Amino acid sequence: MRAVLKRLREMGLPADDVLEMSWNTARGRAQGITEDAELEDWREAEAQKLVEAIARAKLGARLTKNPDITAIALAKLNDGLPQALMAQWTEPAEATYDPDDKTPDEDF
Repeated sequence: MRAVLKRLREMGLPADDVLEMSWNTARGRAQGITEDAELEDWREAEAQKLVEAIARAKLGARLTKNPDITAIALAKLNDGLPQALMAQWTEPAEATYDPDDKTPDEDF
């Protein structure tokens, strides 16, 4: 973290801008990634590396079998990790969910 903060300061970014950045954005900016598309590509590549490491370690099934145990294990790795993950997964709803809505989903 200190190295990233130091690098951002060296790059001349205003302190207020740095304080408003997420950790992933700050790391990306420190590595020279400036565009949102570049940052998203970098995130996807890093996520894929993690998926491959989990698969090599044959942990995929164990992580998904008992999410409650996985949450405890992640908290033991880092107290704030489960909360940080929940914050990443929580996105504002685009529309209110209506279980009686019969409108078909849009195709991608």
